Amino acid sequence: MKTLIIKFQFDGTDFCGWQMQPGQRSLQGELTKAFELKTGNEYKIIAAGRTDTGVHGISQIATIKVDDFRIPEDKIVPAINTVLPNDIQLLEAQIIEQDYNARFDAISREYSYYITNDYSVFKRRYFAHYKEQLDINLMNEASASIIGKHDFTTYSKVNNDLNHYECILEKCDWIKINETDIKLNIKSNRFVYSMVRSLVGTLVDIGSGKMGVDYLKNSLLKKDRSLCSTIAPANGLFFEKAYFNSEYKILK
Repeated sequence: MKTLIIKFQFDGTDFCGWQMQPGQRSLQGELTKAFELKTGNEYKIIAAGRTDTGVHGISQIATIKVDDFRIPEDKIVPAINTVLPNDIQLLEAQIIEQDYNARFDAISREYSYYITNDYSVFKRRYFAHYKEQLDINLMNEASASIIGKHDFTTYSKVNNDLNHYECILEKCDWIKINETDIKLNIKSNRFVYSMVRSLVGTLVDIGSGKMGVDYLKNSLLKKDRSLCSTIAPANGLFFEKAYFNSEYKILK
């Protein structure tokens, strides 16, 4: 069995998310359509991270099982890009002589979240706007308290397909970009449904002084979804990359 691995980026504003949904525009749907147009075959495309409505992607990985693929490897990217909409772009493609699954073979994923207190029509797609002045020192102190293995039930929507809500958080830190903009970098072995946006909502409340710095860790321990603050908007969230134990260049 051969696997085609693709790396792509996307503006998630006008998508319902990764997964195909009846009557809605999805990333999986647009990629499936593009490959079918160019090859005549309908392939099942599996992504390393299944993003929600409105979430963007810097460097997403997906895999496609192929026995015989008629487009030469070095022609795949330009060929598929000619039929993709302008809010998705293939960056790289590689065919490997191995069965590989982007979702299950990924060992961790990384997201970023952008916040501004300077509303602009040029930022509205890619920054969440909060009027409050946020203290990122408090936000970083709270973020550091949840590094490691935890049950993120408090900061996840219900998902009956999951056996558990445990994640191993490897990174969760805020940086100041300039006087108006800040960014969260967060990395984990897995993310449960709406986890990043749920955490951001509470961290904003901590940064604005509405909640104490210990609130995040204490609420996490209680495994009670009612303790989560208002979930942050999707437009500030970016899937940065997935990590793999692999020698393949495309997965570096």
